[in-house]
Amino acid sequence: MKNDEQSGSGGRTNWPVILAGVVGGGAGVALGLLVVTLANIRGFWPGMIAVCVGGSAGTILGRLAGSILFPRPPGNGHHA
Repeated sequence: MKNDEQSGSGGRTNWPVILAGVVGGGAGVALGLLVVTLANIRGFWPGMIAVCVGGSAGTILGRLAGSILFPRPPGNGHHA
């Protein structure tokens, strides 16, 4: 197995896209915490829901931006 392969996946990892998702998720959590603070949301569960929604949205948008910024080269994969 080469360094750029996952065991059992049968192909290369797309680490820039994954990294963009992680960065987007972190930014979403930070934005969720900011919204909780600025909107003066009281209570544990409403604040937790706001942070989770921000993190989820940030992860999705980060993965989308990563797939646009770092597309896979065409014809570079395993076809079994």
